[in-house]
Amino acid sequence: MPVTKKTRANGRKPPFAKRAEEYQTLKERIELSPEELADWFQHAPRTERRYKSGNGEVPQPVLILLRLLSTGLITKKQVMRASSTPEA
Repeated sequence: MPVTKKTRANGRKPPFAKRAEEYQTLKERIELSPEELADWFQHAPRTERRYKSGNGEVPQPVLILLRLLSTGLITKKQVMRASSTPEA
């Protein structure tokens, strides 16, 4: 069996493959860059790669936010405003 993004060398899917697929679909639908996500959630680029590969569990709050963005209930601008660090 050839090794693909969806399977490992042992033929099994990554542990969080289902969440990874939803994450990638939502991210593409709302045209969200890895840099924007890293900024909003303050995580490293490696975390993004783990989410995409299914080797890292996408946190439920991240999926909820992406679902809200994809349905238009909230906008990128609103998320950016909410995620910015308040001035001291």
